[in-house]
Amino acid sequence: MYLPDERRACILRLLEERGSLRTASLARELCVTDESIRNDFICLERQGLLERFHGGARHVMPGIFRNVGGETRLGVLLARRIVPLLPPRAALFLEESRQAFAVIAELARTSCTIVSNSPRILGALSAPCVAPECVSTGGRFDKEAGIYAGEAALRAALAARPDCLVLSPESFSPERGCGYGHLSRARMMRELARAIPMVFLICPASRFVAAAPFETGALPIHTLATEDGIPQEAVQTLRSQGVRLELIPSLSPEDLREMREQF
Repeated sequence: MYLPDERRACILRLLEERGSLRTASLARELCVTDESIRNDFICLERQGLLERFHGGARHVMPGIFRNVGGETRLGVLLARRIVPLLPPRAALFLEESRQAFAVIAELARTSCTIVSNSPRILGALSAPCVAPECVSTGGRFDKEAGIYAGEAALRAALAARPDCLVLSPESFSPERGCGYGHLSRARMMRELARAIPMVFLICPASRFVAAAPFETGALPIHTLATEDGIPQEAVQTLRSQGVRLELIPSLSPEDLREMREQF
């Protein structure tokens, strides 16, 4: 017989393994009443450790994955257009971005390898509920950019032989490529994009009209996920370059405000 704290720890382990649990079947499995399990679910939900639904509960990702604004939720919608296109059991390089956490959340229960130079991403990948293997580039830590950068980090990233590169830059232009606020990021992403076979881009439409000081130059992009409100001339240029476009309906400021309230 479990004590309440032991039973709740067991529930969390089962949720990490199975994703969701039904109240009645879990009560039979743990030899307790349905009411005891409902009370456990209520207690754990108040701690932000699960989400209840009628007749059961589902696992929730650690706080680092939770959406904190409209654009982050938009990143989730765009990530869902990219992830099904990744090769099975792929090794992919993820750069530091909010959208990267949306990709990880979509890949959380899949068998793949994620390579990154971002300590935040590597920390998220250490969560017990996240299945992908992780590889750190190491190298010189650029405190201003918050990433590992330089030749050692680049060599380590390429030594992991990633199949795909998933980018979400601060700005984007088909002619000028990806824009970043730090030179070290722009340099590393440029070299990785030229060496890794498949480059995927997650880019909200607002970033087509933004401008970041350091740009990569035009890149060999395989697929771009964005909104259908991007400039028409950009659509034409990208299609002439052979880029696959994955478009979702354009979101208004009102849509984004609603997302911030809901997520």
